Amino acid sequence: MKKKISKNLVISFLISIIVVCAVIIIVQQLDLLNTDRDDVSKTKTLLALKKCENYKGFWIDDFSECEYISEDDCLTNGGYFNSCASACRHDANAEMCTMQCVPVCDYSVLNSKAEKIRVLYPRPNITVENSYLEIIGQARGSWYFEASFPILIKNIKGDTLYSGNIMTRQDWMTNDFVSFRKDLKLPPDIKGKVLLILKNDNPSGVPEKDEELVIPLKIK
Repeated sequence: MKKKISKNLVISFLISIIVVCAVIIIVQQLDLLNTDRDDVSKTKTLLALKKCENYKGFWIDDFSECEYISEDDCLTNGGYFNSCASACRHDANAEMCTMQCVPVCDYSVLNSKAEKIRVLYPRPNITVENSYLEIIGQARGSWYFEASFPILIKNIKGDTLYSGNIMTRQDWMTNDFVSFRKDLKLPPDIKGKVLLILKNDNPSGVPEKDEELVIPLKIK
């Protein structure tokens, strides 16, 4: 009986050691992932800062914004442009605020597809009111097929809430950028944080040729 109890204790002890080791390994892996994410974020911020300096802009580090650069310089380098931002946009309690438009390039969410598609509106993380969404931008002709490309709206769980297409009235059979616009009245049940996804039209059906631009929004 004593031998059996002793054997069970040894087995329990070994299992405890294995569990502890497994937990330590998992924690270390998570730390590595977080470190990698932090490094990527820092690298993107440094690149944006360098771009801002190159175009003689004014960098606001806390918000990854560059003031007073042109729309073209902003969009070309993966930013999102606001031609008339408030001078007090980051100080809601400001007692005095000059009534002026400040051109701002937002680099907090970078457009990694800037060479293929650029969105003027909506900008990332804005709040869309009254379920009315304007989508305005430009994409290379290769992003379209038969003058259109698909868009999706998903919730943060990945469920599709809306699917449709954006059409252009311009000649899409070109390698140049072609303008697009869609005025969308969203279903009333679409609320909260969502992802607007603009996908290239891929008639080949080959998954490797699929591309998309994802813009986080909040629907109020």
